[in-house]
Amino acid sequence: MSIKLKLSPTTAASEPASPTKSEGKEMEVAPELGSPTLHGENIGLLERGLKTMLSIRKSKRSLKKEKEQEGTGTLRKKRLSFLSSKSYEENKTTVPNDLEEVVETIETEPIEGKPLSVMEINELIQKQKLLEAFASIKYMEDETIAERDADKYKDNPQEFVRKTKDVDLLYNSIKDMIQSIVVGTLEHPTVEEATLASLVTLIAREEAAHPNAGSAPGSDLLGSPRRWREEWREAINESARKRVLRVPLASKEEESSWLDIHLCFLQKHLSEDLLKIKLTVKKCYPEEYQVCDIYVEAFHKAIASHLQDLSQRVLEFNELYSLLDWVANTYRSELFLGHPDLKPEVKTENLSLLLTPADWDRLKNDYITSVKVRFETSSSRASQEDRVCCVLAAPHGETFNQKQKKSSRAMLGPKQAT
Repeated sequence: MSIKLKLSPTTAASEPASPTKSEGKEMEVAPELGSPTLHGENIGLLERGLKTMLSIRKSKRSLKKEKEQEGTGTLRKKRLSFLSSKSYEENKTTVPNDLEEVVETIETEPIEGKPLSVMEINELIQKQKLLEAFASIKYMEDETIAERDADKYKDNPQEFVRKTKDVDLLYNSIKDMIQSIVVGTLEHPTVEEATLASLVTLIAREEAAHPNAGSAPGSDLLGSPRRWREEWREAINESARKRVLRVPLASKEEESSWLDIHLCFLQKHLSEDLLKIKLTVKKCYPEEYQVCDIYVEAFHKAIASHLQDLSQRVLEFNELYSLLDWVANTYRSELFLGHPDLKPEVKTENLSLLLTPADWDRLKNDYITSVKVRFETSSSRASQEDRVCCVLAAPHGETFNQKQKKSSRAMLGPKQAT
């Protein structure tokens, strides 16, 4: 029996945002500290010190409260349902008031590179202080290039090779951290908006620092473009692949309806991911990144690869039906990618076929053969002739005979979704 998963328009639970104090409210402490009875330079220093301590304590309390709220967030406990536009506006996770200011600061404030050691720079990378780390690596890179051009390494080429390798290894460490951040975006219940904003700024600064001009002969990778935007996109592909492969998949021995159940889980979990991308992840990137399109394409490729693997198994009658029906009638419908709550960001018009024509034809023929075998042993000849009427007439085996569709609900719908 085919299981149809209906995506309920119930309200999704959101992680509560931590309340933030406005700058004006923090400054209300000043009149109390600036008492007329306090005079002198030492008192002024004391005032500023107390203000700073109060500000830090407020910040710590806010962070602690935010972590407690995240710990009780219902995204870990409840199924994420699709939302109508109205219900989302009422329940969406609020962005801290100072996030836009943080993003603007990240984008506009230049960070001067410092002559740090390789270990110190690597510590910055591990702490995800990527802009600061990049500035120091660029400082090291520029210094090495200048010393090379001044023939400083003429008598000690090994030193030049060592410094070049250090620069390359540090840049690769940043690349690995970019991949880790992107893959982790969908792993955690909340999205670190400031971290993603910093990531966008990092990619932009690297592209500005390393234009597409080729590096000088003999300089290896010094001054060469690192193409972190491509790494970012590849990380999204890897994230989608991992998310698809983590969907529960029981064995046939454990559950007779294993494929039906798996496809329902696949539909549910990926619907949640796509909704999160639309409502939360998208706003962390500039429009030019086309985040939703890239994620949808990545998930589509991951699902196609996964279904191809499943199709190589020996599938029985009901399993063949479940797979073909899900591809033909569910995948692009309002039950999944075509759901109103995913529009207009999730587009399916330019997606390729989930199954190749060869795989579709093979599965279709296996299904037809299975139908014939089932009804050759049936005592009802009339029922057999009616059910075996399934002739897929369209090119590439993408449509079922309309008579068959009317005669039996156990057969597939009109075509493989295109």
